[in-house]
Amino acid sequence: MRYADRSGGLSARARSQREELRFRAADMFAGGMGEPQVTQLLGITRKSACEWRRAWLAGGKAALSSHRPSSRCRQR
Repeated sequence: MRYADRSGGLSARARSQREELRFRAADMFAGGMGEPQVTQLLGITRKSACEWRRAWLAGGKAALSSHRPSSRCRQR
């Protein structure tokens, strides 16, 4: 399900915790761990690990940071 503010239905606190999890995954990837190990250690899905690794490879840790909710709704 998509939400208009692109928050994924998460509170600010939950988004922050999820971002921290992505950063931990990035540190593990940088340390040479593969997706299966990261998946198991962090308790995330394989899909998330693959997406996060791809984003990390393309843009580093900054690519995994949370983005502000979109303000498109207010612009309309």
